[in-house]
Amino acid sequence: MRSIRELDLSKEAYMLLITNGIKTVEGLTAYTRDELLALRLDNYKYSKYYVPELVKEIVDTLRICKLELGVKPTGEVLTTEKRIEDLDIPSRAKNRLKKEHIVTIGKLSTLKEEKVQCFKGIGIATFQEIKQKLETVNGFIFNRKVEDMITENLSAEDLEYLQIMISRINQKERESQKIHILEEEREDEYRNNREKLYKIEIEKLGIPNPIFPPSISNDRLTLGVLLRVNQNLVNNKTEINLALSKIPVPGLKLGMKHEEIITLPISDNKYKEIEEYIKTVDIIKEEEIIRNKERLGFENRCREELLIEKAKLHNEYLKKEIKSKRENLQLLEKILEENKILEKEVEELNIKLKEAYDLLGISTIDTDETEKQK
Repeated sequence: MRSIRELDLSKEAYMLLITNGIKTVEGLTAYTRDELLALRLDNYKYSKYYVPELVKEIVDTLRICKLELGVKPTGEVLTTEKRIEDLDIPSRAKNRLKKEHIVTIGKLSTLKEEKVQCFKGIGIATFQEIKQKLETVNGFIFNRKVEDMITENLSAEDLEYLQIMISRINQKERESQKIHILEEEREDEYRNNREKLYKIEIEKLGIPNPIFPPSISNDRLTLGVLLRVNQNLVNNKTEINLALSKIPVPGLKLGMKHEEIITLPISDNKYKEIEEYIKTVDIIKEEEIIRNKERLGFENRCREELLIEKAKLHNEYLKKEIKSKRENLQLLEKILEENKILEKEVEELNIKLKEAYDLLGISTIDTDETEKQK
């Protein structure tokens, strides 16, 4: 009997056959393609997805060797390689075992009795019949160790080859585990960084507050909340999206879906860039504050200078006004003095005129009447 080792299969295809009790080429060719598709790799989570590819590899290898599946063996085959189909048990039990991916006698012998009894459609009587056939006809019992079933009837070369395949499988599993651990660590890193980023208030990231319609409140927002906001509800969406594009995380925008938000790859290095960006935003804000203060100080100085200039002009105006009023006052005083002088002169003339009237014997009354008649 030829060992399946001679077919030069991949380690996965080899382990698929050997763990199900198929160890020789003669035993392998007795199975149909559908029966091989029902096989499973033990302790392999995604076995059902890879078995079709492995079966295709086996079929192609057999075709190269000018061999076909579904050929009834001419000689004897190993007991572990015998098909469940050849076991003298009820058809319902055979079909149930096939649905449970139990195709070979060797695979059946590695099962625990309790597991077989739990299969749907296999009652106590059927189980006892399977157990009897397995013990009397094939010399097997349940609960066999998988290692014993695999290594049974193997030559020294096959055992050495099996050890090599197992070591390769283990090495690949270790590498896969390392990759899986690294992926989990990286995903934890991404998740933690995303949570920290989404809790940052938008003001620290240099994002302007969104302008909502009057019916919507505008409280202090974090980045995680802002990204979920429908951009149709924001009046200044262009300005906000522009600010989001400046953050060193590609893909940030308003109205992001939940799947997009929770899958953004933010590594530790990327988060350091975000922290540097926040520092830059703070520096820009401080510079803006300083510029505003300087501008305010300049405006205040200009305002003070303008007020001083206005005060000076008003002072000059007042001085001119006072000077003009003083000149007018002096003129009035001069006129009053002249009036007083003229009044004195009039009084003196009246006195002299009276004296003259007295000398002439003319009373002042007569003079007044004559003047009236005239």
